[in-house]
Amino acid sequence: MVSFFDADVAKIFKGLVDADEVAKVVHATSRRLSASPQYRKALQSRTMQEQLRPLFCAVEVNIESEKDPADALKPTVQIPAGFFADPRLSGASVAIPRANYDQALHQHHSQMPEPPDGPGGTDADHAWLAPVKANSDITLADALVEMGVIDNEFVADVLAVDFTNPLISAPRCGLLTLVPAEGGSDFLSRFETALKASTQPAAKQLLDNLTDPKRDANFHRQQVAAYLDACQTRASKPEAANEWFGVLVQRRAEVDRAKLSKHPNDQKILEVGRVVFPSASAPGGSVGLTPACEVRPQYEGSRGLNRLSVTKSRTALDRCGAGSSIATEPRPLRYRHIGVTRGAPAIGAEPPRWPSGKASSLQASRFGRDRLEFVRRLGLNRSGVLIRS
Repeated sequence: MVSFFDADVAKIFKGLVDADEVAKVVHATSRRLSASPQYRKALQSRTMQEQLRPLFCAVEVNIESEKDPADALKPTVQIPAGFFADPRLSGASVAIPRANYDQALHQHHSQMPEPPDGPGGTDADHAWLAPVKANSDITLADALVEMGVIDNEFVADVLAVDFTNPLISAPRCGLLTLVPAEGGSDFLSRFETALKASTQPAAKQLLDNLTDPKRDANFHRQQVAAYLDACQTRASKPEAANEWFGVLVQRRAEVDRAKLSKHPNDQKILEVGRVVFPSASAPGGSVGLTPACEVRPQYEGSRGLNRLSVTKSRTALDRCGAGSSIATEPRPLRYRHIGVTRGAPAIGAEPPRWPSGKASSLQASRFGRDRLEFVRRLGLNRSGVLIRS
């Protein structure tokens, strides 16, 4: 029996390739889907709000981390670039001393469940597990540019709003309600009229981005570059690692509370059984990064949980996953059979079933009229399987 098991395992591991190769396949699949005539025809049948949702809001989410496993014990931890900014505006990661990261884990009481429910310890097997902008959302926006619905300047103008919150941003996502339902040659002027009539500060910022010729894509990238320079300057300080980790814990909880993590019947989209993120304490209230890469309160009117982890809550936030409404009475949420991928899934009609013991990535995709459909994607991100039995 042992020899059979060994042979079986040897067969599986015989053709191993780097996880980046799997990520390339997943990305290519997403691009093929968005380039297909049938998909683009379906896309054009939607309202402009539906088409632009992945640009303004988070429809899907990827998880990214430090590339090297934690047990490699390298002197620094690379914070994924997607934690700081959208990759379309910048792609620079930031390194912090491992000692500062370990101190942040301790100060925030980070903890994985002890056996048999989990591996134990203070962290997952790759550091800085961060929810980031989904490749599928990016690919869909690229398709709209290729179709001539919008251009790259429009994309950059939108992303520049609250750019220090690249995944879930209540101000940016809230602007989706001002997007005219119909497209056409006068779409931009109608959108600018709606922005001008709005009292939202984010609307004024986007209007300035759209109408001021100096605020082009290069201007926005320079803004983000200055922000990342500030992050690099602070990166060696222990307080920076501690503050940024608090933002990370908050963002993990925001994803769990967001609609993208829920089935229409208000159940979670992922089956119970495996922990994705360590539990950890987050700062009280809602905090975020400033352009100086400092952590400050954000989203006036919101209040935080005393202890934030990936939680199962009785109430969800608004459609953006952030704002004045918060989840109450949290309980640790465990996910089973979860791997992660930097890519986007195809569209599936039925919730998948699979045997235990295989690493999979489950993502939900909003495909027409807010119907959540499920997809299984076998694959890893560049850091490999982040969650294990």
